[in-house]
Amino acid sequence: MLAELRERLQGLGYQFAIPEADGEAAEASEAARLEEVALRVALRRALAYTQNICGLPEPGLGVSVEWPDAWPTVLREPTLDLAAAYFLQARLALCPDELAVMPVVTSLRLGDAALGFAGGSQKTGTDALSRAEGLCNYLLRTAQSAFCGWRGILW
Repeated sequence: MLAELRERLQGLGYQFAIPEADGEAAEASEAARLEEVALRVALRRALAYTQNICGLPEPGLGVSVEWPDAWPTVLREPTLDLAAAYFLQARLALCPDELAVMPVVTSLRLGDAALGFAGGSQKTGTDALSRAEGLCNYLLRTAQSAFCGWRGILW
């Protein structure tokens, strides 16, 4: 499931740290190792949430990041979405500058000092940080509603 989570995050536009061949190899490999740990933690959290909210049997001994055979496969995709949301939330909390940038200024008017931003205005503009937060919230809501739908709970 770890490879599927990587694919899901790459499909959402996340770029993983790739170890470099030049002088930055140590820093890049450390970043790649930390991302791997964060992926595993997010996936374990999502699997535990899926088990608890859906009342599924325990997957067995040990902490695994693989899909248990006894669980219904229809819950696999929402679990991956939930793990992606957990991973992105952790990245946003720990290093928001890597995922979010200020909006691009598209116009500037000096009389009354108005700025125009790509994707919105100065008051209501959506920068990359709020778009990333919105994506996390969307992934969480859709996964939770899929779990509730599977259990027959009104959301």
